Amino acid sequence: MYASIDVPMSALYGRLAIRRESAFPLLSPCHDWRQAHAPEISHRMRRSARRHALRAVRHLGTGRRGHRAVRVTERQRQRARTTLSAYPGESPVLNFSGQSESSSNRGIQLNADYWHLYGLTVEHAADNGIYVAGSNNVIERVVTAYNRDTGLQLGRISSGAPSSQWPSNNLVVSSESHDTKDSTGENADGFASKLTTGTGNVFRYDVSHNNIDDGWDLYTKTDTGAIGPVAIEYALSYGNGTLSDGTQNKNGDRNGYKLGGDDIAVNHLVRHDIAYRNGHHGFTYNSNPGTMAVSHNVSVDNTDRDFAFDKGTSVFRHLDRHQRLPLLRVLRGPRLVLRLGRSSRGDLRRQGRDAVRAAWPAHDTLRAGHHARWRPARSRFRTVSGGRGHPVTTAIRRRGR
Repeated sequence: MYASIDVPMSALYGRLAIRRESAFPLLSPCHDWRQAHAPEISHRMRRSARRHALRAVRHLGTGRRGHRAVRVTERQRQRARTTLSAYPGESPVLNFSGQSESSSNRGIQLNADYWHLYGLTVEHAADNGIYVAGSNNVIERVVTAYNRDTGLQLGRISSGAPSSQWPSNNLVVSSESHDTKDSTGENADGFASKLTTGTGNVFRYDVSHNNIDDGWDLYTKTDTGAIGPVAIEYALSYGNGTLSDGTQNKNGDRNGYKLGGDDIAVNHLVRHDIAYRNGHHGFTYNSNPGTMAVSHNVSVDNTDRDFAFDKGTSVFRHLDRHQRLPLLRVLRGPRLVLRLGRSSRGDLRRQGRDAVRAAWPAHDTLRAGHHARWRPARSRFRTVSGGRGHPVTTAIRRRGR
């Protein structure tokens, strides 16, 4: 359900008392925000009015009406971070289904520094749901859904931006992205930090599922060179390559975590993550020959390979630090088939539960959207029967199968 009124950001009205200023008149709830200028939060706004107005946000656009992107352009200082958040007790939806598909028609474009987006849903944008070109921002408990390109993507502000100005030190936490689909079926990922991103970007406690392309995409290409190392921690990626309604497209890569491209070395950090039933690989180096740190991950029932690392110097830390698995070893080189030794069926059940607990400790749970109840550490997985040498990567199944 949408909120009962529209809140055009260019008009700055809402339930809270906001100082009337000539540049930002209070408008009636029947105002059609399509006729307003693209909502832009800029330096023209006084700090006090901006602070209260952002907390008053309830909904931007309803149904087919919303088509203007929200552009955040004002840079903040670290001690003066500005929050764009849900009104207390409500779940705002920013619906951009009125947009025609175009790379310039995004939902929210965050070009600024030191902002905090919290508790929003962004859907049906004609390109990215949220595009982050600024640095030192926090994106928290945000849901991007049914957008026509990657749900949440980090990238440079313009083609002329030097690498020193690429987005850096952004944190995407406890967020969800699903059912993204572009017209070609090959570019719409759940989350992406690719092509033109700087250092220090982190994804933590996020869920990406049922996107037409990849769950996470860290692609690089020769034209733009290496990106900064990215950290993906305590994340869940499942069902990518198939939308929630069963739609598939042969052009999609369909990986859970795609970690490179064009033989460009980038030393990403990928730990405590889960890949489940993706349409191609669970984790793939995708021709990244760098020294990635890949540790404490669980990959289950992906269509091709659970771990696909054919070359490079990546460091793979075993699960036995927390699992206490006996004789854990890596077989067949880069494919990383993890096998157990000295396992009875009873032991395998216990060790399978430990594998998920090692990936996601009990106190670390996702809180985004309907995945607030997804707690692998609370035995939401079960193990199948097996004996000596049964692979870890096929020993863990989701409950109910």
